[in-house]
Amino acid sequence: MKSKVLIFLFIIHSLIFVNVFSQDDNYSSFDISFDYFTNTSTFGQFNQLVKQPSYSPGISYFSEKGFNISFISTFIENSDTSLQNMSVEYNLMIGYSYYLGKKITISPNYTRFFYSNNSNSLKSAFTDDFSLDISLNIKSFTSSVTGDYVLGNKNEFFLSLQNYYSIDIENVIIIKTILSIQPEVDINFGNQTYYNNYYWDSYNTNEEFRKYVLNQQGIKRKIYLLHKQYPNLTLDEIMHIISLSYITSEDEYNLSSIGIILPLYYMIGSFSFNVGISLFSLINKPEYIEDDYQVFFNAGISYSFFLNK
Repeated sequence: MKSKVLIFLFIIHSLIFVNVFSQDDNYSSFDISFDYFTNTSTFGQFNQLVKQPSYSPGISYFSEKGFNISFISTFIENSDTSLQNMSVEYNLMIGYSYYLGKKITISPNYTRFFYSNNSNSLKSAFTDDFSLDISLNIKSFTSSVTGDYVLGNKNEFFLSLQNYYSIDIENVIIIKTILSIQPEVDINFGNQTYYNNYYWDSYNTNEEFRKYVLNQQGIKRKIYLLHKQYPNLTLDEIMHIISLSYITSEDEYNLSSIGIILPLYYMIGSFSFNVGISLFSLINKPEYIEDDYQVFFNAGISYSFFLNK
């Protein structure tokens, strides 16, 4: 119910501003980029079985009128059905940006996900993403809220709050360059339905994850109590009961993770270089997940062709 109310509020915001505000920059750009991450995040969640480094070449077009379109290919290691080989995800995104004065930006977007046949990533449960981002910029501080309504095996709604502060230093090493440091805090909300489905499917097909789950203290306690109540049941029968309790449980919409991110951007002419480190604390995670934190690094480069500057 909460998620439906939030979706309704985002739609109302979009309808109010869609015909009133549009971008008024004086130029369009065509960008090419390449990014590397030492692990892959899906709406603030992570695969706990293996690390999944990813490589993402992309192309984007940004119109002076506010329209944008992007195509990004993401090559993800350890993301096939065996969690040992690479699979590929393709994202086609179209969007538009509306401006309320110089401080508020409203950006509705649509993304279509495509996957290679062997994909077994967390996101592969989804096919479409309808999102709306509303951001407030006051001098060097930016705060935004993003809602994602995703379609797939089961429809889900994710909410993310991002807050960052920009520290810009000019003429670093070379004149006419900018070094930008943007410390950021992300707060993510969602439920565990797709997460539980993914992991209990893995429990039935992946021996390493089966051992991982059976070694968790919360699961051991559940096994002990069920065995005491039903002494004639086998371990597989008891685990089937436990898995059903997660898969069929009623959705609970909760805080899912908090991220602290420190990215650095170095801009020289049409080139932009970036590096960063991210620390995510996992909140309200299922009992069978042991790790409380995820740390990963990223680096990237992009080049912008300004078409009518």
